[in-house]
Amino acid sequence: MPSLATLLVSTLFVANSVLGFNYTIGVGKDEVTGLPGVGFDPSRTVVAETGDLVIFSFLQGEHQVYQTIFSAPCSPGGEFTTPLLNVSNGTVSGGPSFSYEVTSLSTPLYFYDAAGVNCQQGAVFCVNTNENLANQSCSAFKAAALAIGASEGVTTSVRTASAAVPTNSSSTITSSPTATANAVTTSSASAASTTSKTGGAGRTVSGVVSGVVAGVLGVVGIAVML
Repeated sequence: MPSLATLLVSTLFVANSVLGFNYTIGVGKDEVTGLPGVGFDPSRTVVAETGDLVIFSFLQGEHQVYQTIFSAPCSPGGEFTTPLLNVSNGTVSGGPSFSYEVTSLSTPLYFYDAAGVNCQQGAVFCVNTNENLANQSCSAFKAAALAIGASEGVTTSVRTASAAVPTNSSSTITSSPTATANAVTTSSASAASTTSKTGGAGRTVSGVVSGVVAGVLGVVGIAVML
């Protein structure tokens, strides 16, 4: 019979391979102050594996996430979008969440907050960009968004609120990255819980893993008793 350690390692390997990782991104969160405001927190991330999920967790205020391309900040240019939502004031965690599955590691991804003039104030988010390339970097993408705002007379002042630093959302729900109609929202009361997997900011793995491990322990316990 395999040892307990072997069973646990095998179970975690399989579970992680199937479930992937979640990268939780605050929408409507100032990444400098950690408070509700304009932007994404973090505004850029590096996804390690295909099948991993980017979870857009909405904070208070009006938000709508659109996918786009590098050359067209603040304009729809991709398959993913969320509904336009006005999230209740005081929501700093556990708000509506939407997920995007990363299917390629070689293509940078670009998103922005289309609500109001958030994008023109620099509310953009990037995945797997090369910051050494001027025609790909997230910093250049954000600068282009701000330039659009400047040309339209939009102020770049950041709106923040006096609130405790929010934690990562405890609720997520998966929606299709290829169909707007399938982008759905949920409250923390009805969503699947996630638990921290690593020390990395916003990177979580589904709590199902713990359930699988518990099941293995139960089976091992029964086997030992027999």
